[in-house]
Amino acid sequence: MNKGICFGLDELTRPYDKFEIVRIMVRILFHISRRERNRSYIGSELMRDIFAKTGINIQCKGTYISPDNIWSDDRVQMQYRIL
Repeated sequence: MNKGICFGLDELTRPYDKFEIVRIMVRILFHISRRERNRSYIGSELMRDIFAKTGINIQCKGTYISPDNIWSDDRVQMQYRIL
């Protein structure tokens, strides 16, 4: 758990990827998979990577991860909140 929390706090300085939502919509519309991994995050990507650091690999149903993919995983429970 500590690895995930430390990783998440370190990654908070990364830029928010404002255009990723548009890219996700285009990928869904045209059934295109994601080809590159950039250094920017949207919220659900950051959470996926934080959970991966703790050994919980969240499965997504398609070419992107949504908040629903995270919350519907039985291993995920809210324990802390960062303000």
